[in-house]
Amino acid sequence: MDRVGLLALARYNAYATRLVLDRAAHLPEGDWARPAGPSHGSVEQTVRHLLETEAFFVALCAGQAFVEFPGPLSLAELRGLAERVAAETEHFLTTAADADLAQPTALSLRGQTLHLPAWQLLTQIFLHATHHRGELSILMSQLGLPLPTLDILLHFIEASGQTWPSRA
Repeated sequence: MDRVGLLALARYNAYATRLVLDRAAHLPEGDWARPAGPSHGSVEQTVRHLLETEAFFVALCAGQAFVEFPGPLSLAELRGLAERVAAETEHFLTTAADADLAQPTALSLRGQTLHLPAWQLLTQIFLHATHHRGELSILMSQLGLPLPTLDILLHFIEASGQTWPSRA
């Protein structure tokens, strides 16, 4: 995958995360951090996890140190981190050459070092976040606040200045 494709996925990822955070702003007090999620325990912890994963992989691909987020975090704090992480991802992708994205990057997991092209590690960010936004959709629906449709096609249509056809 080239830089243009990765940038499209990164922009969708930032858009979809903003939609989740915008909707989460309407959660009743206490539901933000209430334990209830299928994998990470709460809306706050799930959003935090998907953002930390993105920040980790972008730092790894950029050859920078990853700094864990402090916690727990308010919605406003996570919103700020989401914007920062999206900006860092966008900056990395706009400055990296396609050849850089093809270079093997060392990933150390559980005492083993794996080598994968940077574009594959970056693709993990976007698919991983999509998985967790699906979990957030279930969780937030259970809390009485279903998420809007997060289809990438809607993002592409909106970003191109078009509108989704209405039912007549």
